[in-house]
Amino acid sequence: MYQGKIINWSEVGGDDLPIKVINRSPKSGSYNFFQDVVLLGESFAPDSSNFITYQTDVTTPILRELNNNGISYTTVAQAKNQTTVRIIPINGISPVDQTTPNNDNYPLSRSVFLAVPNQTILAVKKFLELA
Repeated sequence: MYQGKIINWSEVGGDDLPIKVINRSPKSGSYNFFQDVVLLGESFAPDSSNFITYQTDVTTPILRELNNNGISYTTVAQAKNQTTVRIIPINGISPVDQTTPNNDNYPLSRSVFLAVPNQTILAVKKFLELA
């Protein structure tokens, strides 16, 4: 789908509808993560009427554009409280499984690290102790 090899939902057991891919901005960390991990470093399909790449890192307009034949990707934090989208389990594992906090078993997960200068103020040091 993201490389233009699958272009209709009927190819994966869905209705006979064109797949509309809504891609995040190349400036987005999610874009880079998805390209590296899911596409294994390969390129996304070029933009077309059914493949749209946003140039700014926004989530709400992407979700609005999905309609009934769209697909996109985002962080769990941005999608979990949305009523118009469905978060897809992979291999039966949901990233929002409440029984496993910070579910590292979901195949598409990444770590986020905090970075601060060596010389930093006391408030930042105290915050880092809590993190």
